[in-house]
Amino acid sequence: MPTCPICTAAFQIDPSDLDFYSKIQVPSPTLCPSCRAFRRLSFRNEKSLYKRTCDLCSKNLISIYPPDSKYKVYCHACWFGDKWDGLEFGQNFDFNRPFFEQFSALEKSVPHIFLFQDQSLENCEYTNYGLFNKNCYMAFSCGYCEDIYYGGTMAKAKSCTDCFKCIGTELCYECVDCLNCYNLNFCQDCIDSYDSYFLFDCMNCKNCFCCSGVRSGEYMMFNEKLGKEEYKEKLQKILRELTPEKITEYAKQLEEMSLKLPRKHMRGSKNENVTGDYNDNCGNLKDCFDCINNEKSAYTDSSHQSFDLCDCSYNIMCSLCYEVNGGANYNNCKFIYYGRNLQDCEYCQYCFSGKHLFGCVGLRNKEYCIFNKQYAEKEYFEMRAKIIEYATKTKEYGEFFPASSSPFPFDESVASYFFPRISV
Repeated sequence: MPTCPICTAAFQIDPSDLDFYSKIQVPSPTLCPSCRAFRRLSFRNEKSLYKRTCDLCSKNLISIYPPDSKYKVYCHACWFGDKWDGLEFGQNFDFNRPFFEQFSALEKSVPHIFLFQDQSLENCEYTNYGLFNKNCYMAFSCGYCEDIYYGGTMAKAKSCTDCFKCIGTELCYECVDCLNCYNLNFCQDCIDSYDSYFLFDCMNCKNCFCCSGVRSGEYMMFNEKLGKEEYKEKLQKILRELTPEKITEYAKQLEEMSLKLPRKHMRGSKNENVTGDYNDNCGNLKDCFDCINNEKSAYTDSSHQSFDLCDCSYNIMCSLCYEVNGGANYNNCKFIYYGRNLQDCEYCQYCFSGKHLFGCVGLRNKEYCIFNKQYAEKEYFEMRAKIIEYATKTKEYGEFFPASSSPFPFDESVASYFFPRISV
């Protein structure tokens, strides 16, 4: 059983893991699953925003890079425009220098996009990591959302404020981990519920107030059934007198109620052969978290409509991927940080609509490139094989980018949320 060199914990590599590594042709990992996740997430800055200007057109921006950043930073119009080309920064691979050292030099030379979001957003200036959003403010890691304010990790949500990890919700306020809900306030871990206040672990409930662990309840208060008119009369009185102090009081009552009731070993619904937490409509997942409509994956978090993933974070519609973070529409990709529509790519960052890319940064609509240099198809595969052989000998191939090369301070990364005691 191998020992993780970062946390010194022993970890197990199951036969199913070995089958996956063999299928995608990578060596077994040297770090434990938690330290692998820490390394991936150290590259993800979601919420630290700065005022600065575009280094090409001088437009004022809200960016994840401060004005004194060592990187060139472009606005959307400039980054996706035709005034520069990532191939301009192409370089030959040096077989006398470490792989990651050369990649870091390339990554520092290529212009960076000012926020991690594509051009599918409308009126979402103060957001980051977005996809097909409209009229959102201070909403992070959200997709297919509209009118979301002060939210995080939302999908297919509309008109919600101060909500976190809510999927398919509308008109919700101060809710956490709710799925397919409407007009909920101060609720957590609820599914298919609506028109209610202060619920915890409730499913298919409507017109309920301060209830915990209820299934298919209606016109209930404090887990007691009331008549329709009695419920409405009491609710109106409560809402007229609702103050911040009363909100705190009801939240405390709800917590006390919830602690008296049994809880499931994991939160989620419609799963089969799944371990982890907060997974819904998934099958054959091992140690996965916050996944929806995923199949046949391991050590993966916050991924939707994907299958055959291992060690992946924040992905949608991806398949056969390993150690990728922040992607949409990937197939057979390894060691990727942020991009869109990639196939058969490895060790890339900020690439869009590419095929057969290796060690590339900031390329759009390209194929058969290595370190941002264009190759003929045959030359590409020959050079790629030589680099993999070399990087395998230096014990770099098979590892995600070193956390020390992240463009963001540790305290600004998502890794600091989940692994506050691990140092880079």
